[in-house]
Amino acid sequence: MTLFCSCQENFDKSLQREAREFTEKQCPQEVEEGTMLDSLVYSPASHTLTHYYSVNHANERVLKDQTPLLHHILVQRTANDIVYKSVKDEDVTFKYVYYSQSKKTIVYETQVGPHEYK
Repeated sequence: MTLFCSCQENFDKSLQREAREFTEKQCPQEVEEGTMLDSLVYSPASHTLTHYYSVNHANERVLKDQTPLLHHILVQRTANDIVYKSVKDEDVTFKYVYYSQSKKTIVYETQVGPHEYK
């Protein structure tokens, strides 16, 4: 995902548009076996970029079994992700939502705020 803020748009409008375009053009995409990135949604009101994933049954069980470690892993991944540098510079909160592909229910969700990834 290319995240550049146009001089003609403010940051919030630009990121909202880019998340929508990324979703339309590149989702769903398999990010790892059994895990699909279904969409990205940016909410200017909450200054939150949400990643929506769906997971197969095997990954659903892994997520449930590893819940205590997941937040820590996502904090590290967010902190180290250079693709989102300009977004992190704006103190955006990253939200991660994982849905069961079969049950359509939330398996896991968390938020990673600037105080965690900076």
